[in-house]
Amino acid sequence: MALCTVNRADLLRAWAALPARDPTRIAVAAGFVLEDAPPTMVQLAKPAPEARPEVPAEPPTTTVRPPLQARLPLITRLWDRELPSPAGPPLMAQRSPFTAADCAPRASLDSVPWSPLVPDQRLWPALRSSVSRPHQAGLDLPACLRQLSAGHPLRRLPRRVHQRLPTALHIVWDVSDAMRPYQRDFARLVALLARLRGRAAVCIEQVDGLPGRYPVWADPPAPQASRPHIQADAVLVLSDLGHLAAHPGPARRWQAWAHQMAQRGLPVTAWLPIGPAWVSGAAASLLRVHCLAGAAVTHALAPARAAAQVGGACRALHPAVGSLLTLAACAIRLEPELLRLLRRLLPALRGEPALEALAWTAQPTVGSAAGSRPLTGPEQAEYRRRFGQLDSGLQVQVLQAMRAVHASQGRSTETLETLVWASHARPEARALAGDAVVAEARQWMQRWLQSSADLSQAVTHSQDFARDLLRRNAHDAQFHQSNDDWLGDTWALSGEAVLPEGLDADQALAARQARQTDQPLGYAQVLLNDGAVWLYGPRAKTPLHGAALLATITARGDIGVQQGPRGRHHAVPMAAERTSLGQLAGGHWPLRLTGLNTVLEIDAQARPAWATRWGHDAWGLFAELDCAGITQRMRYLRPGQFSMGSPEDEAGGYDDERPHHAVTLTQGLWLADTPCTQALWQAVMGDNPSHFKDRPDAAERPVEQVSWEDVQVFLERLKAWLPDGLAPVLPTEAEWEYACRAGSVTDYAWGDAFDPERANAYQEKGGLGETSAVKHYAPNAWGLYDMHGNVWEWCADGRRDYDQRPQTDPRGPEGPQDPRVLRGGSWGSLPARARSAFRYRLHPGERYRLGFRLALRSPSPGPGGPATSPGAKAGGQRPSAAAAEPARPTTGQKKRPRRT
Repeated sequence: MALCTVNRADLLRAWAALPARDPTRIAVAAGFVLEDAPPTMVQLAKPAPEARPEVPAEPPTTTVRPPLQARLPLITRLWDRELPSPAGPPLMAQRSPFTAADCAPRASLDSVPWSPLVPDQRLWPALRSSVSRPHQAGLDLPACLRQLSAGHPLRRLPRRVHQRLPTALHIVWDVSDAMRPYQRDFARLVALLARLRGRAAVCIEQVDGLPGRYPVWADPPAPQASRPHIQADAVLVLSDLGHLAAHPGPARRWQAWAHQMAQRGLPVTAWLPIGPAWVSGAAASLLRVHCLAGAAVTHALAPARAAAQVGGACRALHPAVGSLLTLAACAIRLEPELLRLLRRLLPALRGEPALEALAWTAQPTVGSAAGSRPLTGPEQAEYRRRFGQLDSGLQVQVLQAMRAVHASQGRSTETLETLVWASHARPEARALAGDAVVAEARQWMQRWLQSSADLSQAVTHSQDFARDLLRRNAHDAQFHQSNDDWLGDTWALSGEAVLPEGLDADQALAARQARQTDQPLGYAQVLLNDGAVWLYGPRAKTPLHGAALLATITARGDIGVQQGPRGRHHAVPMAAERTSLGQLAGGHWPLRLTGLNTVLEIDAQARPAWATRWGHDAWGLFAELDCAGITQRMRYLRPGQFSMGSPEDEAGGYDDERPHHAVTLTQGLWLADTPCTQALWQAVMGDNPSHFKDRPDAAERPVEQVSWEDVQVFLERLKAWLPDGLAPVLPTEAEWEYACRAGSVTDYAWGDAFDPERANAYQEKGGLGETSAVKHYAPNAWGLYDMHGNVWEWCADGRRDYDQRPQTDPRGPEGPQDPRVLRGGSWGSLPARARSAFRYRLHPGERYRLGFRLALRSPSPGPGGPATSPGAKAGGQRPSAAAAEPARPTTGQKKRPRRT
């Protein structure tokens, strides 16, 4: 099925055809913005031809038409790109090769430091006492003798009471995600009980946070309906009993379960990894509660000391959780072992083991993996900023804890953590930790990058590591900026599309292009279709019908795209057939595209205030200027690069057209699509000096017989029809040739051979012998008419000497008496003088067969801003002396042989 494009105007017309529809509401729904009707511009009446006043009537005051709300993207700026080195410090070849031993851990897994919540010497007697029950074992004779010897009567015989372990012990072990930081402590408790009572007398039931809810991997793996009832003398629970949940529901489920156990006569003891201040009174009254914190481990918690309600722990401990997360902000891996070491660094956190569970489940601030949960997301940068404000001694202790825990994880983890830590730590902390530690980590990363370039077989693993490194620190701009020397090359290796914030875009793109030297050079097109901007790669197979070409950009591998003036950078691969730049912009303009050697800027512009109409057609962006009833269409000359002058093999070339050199035009320009017509000159100046003014179509013919000085008077008077700040100018010689070539590299815009069907120049047979209407011949590729022949056109500057050096916005001499350049040839010139590269110059007072082309320049990016007129000269009286047809240059110029 053929694809078709439906725009908002089509939708509006379809809706308007339906009955009982309000056009105003439909237009607003379609995205159009209602405007007040523009005021009617008062037009200056043309004087009678026979009157020919020397000074025209004073033009009336005009009201500027408000700009439309609809915006069109266009190229506003272009500049050469200075390529930096791919990496800051060079990856020195004399460094030792990067081997597998460099990635090996410094220690074994058995050496990971871990400290239990309660030491063994305190836990063992408390655990034995918690599961034992009192038992009477006969008459206590020693007690009887003591009472009788003291003279006290025996009103009741004393009995001996022994603490007896249960015959069978049922352990309910909570293995939920929230209890992950305490699993080693729970396993230690189970091991002590198995050694105390024997493994056969201990039955273990693993639950997932709630009684009766089991994990899929629990032992035994039987369905819940088939699990046996508890058959034991006592029950031991290892859980928080729902006290750390965000709502009271889990705690109530545990209380209901404890009530059922009490009705069955089963004593229940619970060991909770929280402080006694957060245990509810209901739990303490139903169970014997021991807390794995401080002195509360020795005796069961009395109900009178318990909290009044459940659920206050999460809210009350929230500030303390933030303090713990601040300590863990620089960790690339955050295991329970490291979390406990960090908690015990602060005295205020040592007595609150519940902080470990709250920090472990603080999603989305931390990750959700089973074994490691470092900080992620936008809050990562904020916690690292807080880490930078800590005391330097505490910062050094955090680094030591991370290196101790991760010494068994491989060198990459502790190396990266060291660099992250150094990016946020105080200078005093870095000095205390030793600058050699940070230098060693930086050197390790640079050696790894060097190995990724040298070892092709390791590229895949290196890319995976680079992606993981960037994603773990995606929101830390300070880390990126502090390690820009090697992170730019890491991003280039990763193949990620979005450049992390804080990295130098030019350096990162240069590093990526340095890794893409094996890829062919390609040309991508920036196209505008129905208001949307597309980037078409060289492999695009489906043409975009009706699209206007905005620019062509050269790149190898990727094109850099920046979103907004300070937005994110993206890398668009040249292999992509087409990419919507509007979606990448996301409404944030301008959009900056970085190619191999150039950078261009695309901005969404509103209609200029001076334009009565504007839009895009097959040739590009246009705007229409109304002056006293005469409409002049202006074409937007986008910034760009081209080769100026004649190549050595161009037939008919002259020495002053050489050498062929590169020119960059960094600013856009509005250029008239035709030479100034007699009608426009008459409307502004009030007279018509043209030789062919008596022809029937004289109004549509170019004005001739005007000097450069006459043009300055015209430009000055034209300001009366323009808004304040917008000044008309003449194009420079470089801008004129750029517009004439319109992307071509041949003698003429259409090819190397002159075609009398395309331009009005002197012909021995069949020539017109006079000027023609300005749109008699077809335009060039940018919609500009009569760039070859018809009438000579003045340029703003004088003739400069060419050389091999690339030029940016070049201008020739512009003194009051400096000759000005003429371009394009005329109806009486030989075809060779109508070539794109042909140049001539005359005194500013000469006017024979000479015309010009109007331009509007904007000093700020975009076509709608205020304009200046660089090099503009105040108008003077038109000289009366006539000038001869420009002669063929002779001084220092030689014509090369014609091509064969």
